[in-house]
Amino acid sequence: MKRLFFLLVMLLSVAAWSCKDDSGEFIQQMRTDAELTKAARACLTVATDTAVAHVCVSGGMTATGNHISFPNSGLYRAVRDTLTALGRADLLDTLYNRLDRAGERMGDEVTTQFKAVINKMEFDDPSTLVYSESDTLTSYFRLYYENSLRSGLSAAFASDMQSVGATSAWNEIVTLYNGASATPLSLDVQTFALTRFLNAVFAEISKEELLIRKYESHRVTETLENFFGEN
Repeated sequence: MKRLFFLLVMLLSVAAWSCKDDSGEFIQQMRTDAELTKAARACLTVATDTAVAHVCVSGGMTATGNHISFPNSGLYRAVRDTLTALGRADLLDTLYNRLDRAGERMGDEVTTQFKAVINKMEFDDPSTLVYSESDTLTSYFRLYYENSLRSGLSAAFASDMQSVGATSAWNEIVTLYNGASATPLSLDVQTFALTRFLNAVFAEISKEELLIRKYESHRVTETLENFFGEN
């Protein structure tokens, strides 16, 4: 009997060793969609916190390479050329700096709005999004939710533009431009600036997602360590 028991143990040990999964695929298959969804939300939550800490602080837009300015084309260029001809190109620098300040004041609003959306997010295939080597979660987040986030942030951004003097700077620019042009200026500077601000936030979320996937030091919660440590 003892001999039979010993043989059984040996056979089970061999079987277990032969089924050892060095790739991590077996562990991944054992994860439920609910667990994977929780992990995806955790990653985006931590990445959002990091983005806010980088962008929504004094000087954050410039420090992250996201200083707001007009492109050198179309009506944007026409505004620049007109102000330069009038000797008031300085107004653009004033506007740009104040638009940056408006974005940098948006931290609480971004945290509230983004996390409210993240906490309700569902995924058709969370495994593919979690077990990836790229910023798939950020891309998914932006693709399906950016428009609703933009709508939710619009009023707060307009208020901050007003508070920091960006709105008054823009109104002065419009008055000067219209006085020198036969065609009234039709640029929506609030939409332009909010888009640039959201670009900055999502860029930082993307960077942090990649760092979470790559470095243990960025997996600051047990959930992140348990799931993204398997990548």
